[in-house]
Amino acid sequence: MDADHAEIIADHAEMDVDHAEIIVDRAEMDVDHAEIIIDRAEIIIDQAEMNADHAEMNADQEEIMVDQEEMDADHAEIIIDHAEMTIYLVSHGFITVKNRFC
Repeated sequence: MDADHAEIIADHAEMDVDHAEIIVDRAEMDVDHAEIIIDRAEIIIDQAEMNADHAEMNADQEEIMVDQEEMDADHAEIIIDHAEMTIYLVSHGFITVKNRFC
């Protein structure tokens, strides 16, 4: 009876070892899964940063376009002012205009 009891205890110990190995394997899989989740989170963060950079570049480009439009408007005002000044000077005889096409 003692030998049978010892064998049962040994079998139970082997099952405990097997169970412990299963627990260790499961823990390793959990660690692997956690690493995958972390990697995916890092990818998502990188993508979000790239999107933010892209949005910032778009905003900068929009600002450049607004500045260009303002410069174009300023240039148009200068041309108009120059034309008005020329008309004034010609109409008051301060300068004469030569006909270049004759």
